[in-house]
Amino acid sequence: MNVSVVIATADRPTALEGTLRSLSACEPPTPGTSTIHVIVADNGIDPGTRRVSETDYTALRIEYLHVDRRGKTVAQNRAVEATDADFLVFTDDDVEFDPRWLAELTRAAREWPENLLFGGRVLPIWPKGRPKHLADSSYLGLLFTRLDRGDEERPIPDFRPLGPNMAVRREAFDRGVRFDETIGPGSGGLPMGDELDITFQLEALGQTAVYVPRSRVYHRVRESQLSLRCQWKRGVDYGRMTGHFDRDADVHRMLGVPRWVLRAIPIRCAEAGWNFLLGRRERAFDASMQVAFAVGRARGSRQSGTRSPPKGTSETERHS
Repeated sequence: MNVSVVIATADRPTALEGTLRSLSACEPPTPGTSTIHVIVADNGIDPGTRRVSETDYTALRIEYLHVDRRGKTVAQNRAVEATDADFLVFTDDDVEFDPRWLAELTRAAREWPENLLFGGRVLPIWPKGRPKHLADSSYLGLLFTRLDRGDEERPIPDFRPLGPNMAVRREAFDRGVRFDETIGPGSGGLPMGDELDITFQLEALGQTAVYVPRSRVYHRVRESQLSLRCQWKRGVDYGRMTGHFDRDADVHRMLGVPRWVLRAIPIRCAEAGWNFLLGRRERAFDASMQVAFAVGRARGSRQSGTRSPPKGTSETERHS
């Protein structure tokens, strides 16, 4: 199997260097191979990215690709066009890998030959330990790119791989699948939802993603991501994303916004305040995140796209 690992990056050479070092310790993707082909798709301006990409890492054969136009999805599409690999594995520039990460994905691809989309676990690495208010929060997956669907490998109808650990067969791209260049980090538009959009396109082709639990990556949580301001913003962006994809004509709306969203904002604000006064920090935090989600959903609904979420995607779906 011909495999390429794609890393889209912009102006984070230090993070990228750690990711490449971790990747160089991974087992090769298929038996009989000794190197891992990596495409670093750089659409930033920091010259350090090229320098890091040209470093000699054990077992890595790195192809540096500069993409002038900003946007993670733009860089990913250019990388797809730049390789003839029949199995493309996408990851981010701020992760570390289980040594079996890539080998498990390619093994699963051989064992599930009819499936086009694969993904595995994504687990956080905390800079100073998990904050107390997040101990039992249902928003861990949303805020810190966490995904864990258990130990059984299988196709799951509502499973949606995340960007740090997602693989797609070339056949999908040959059939017209592409990353939406109007959304995603650096696009200037909706900053999230690019991976979700890929799953929608593949579901339209009758595809179900295969969950590969033994394929694990570890996402480095930056200290700035632990601030309440950053977490609120991500909650709003998540709400915008669900609104962007929502075209459900059966929902009652006011000024283009589902009425349940307008009702939820004052109710959840009151719930957050009450739990905060009672010292229930975890409950107060989750209620405040529901406010952020509703605010974002209201914004996104008024600027919604043309594709509805497929069955199995709820308004409060968590990757946890």
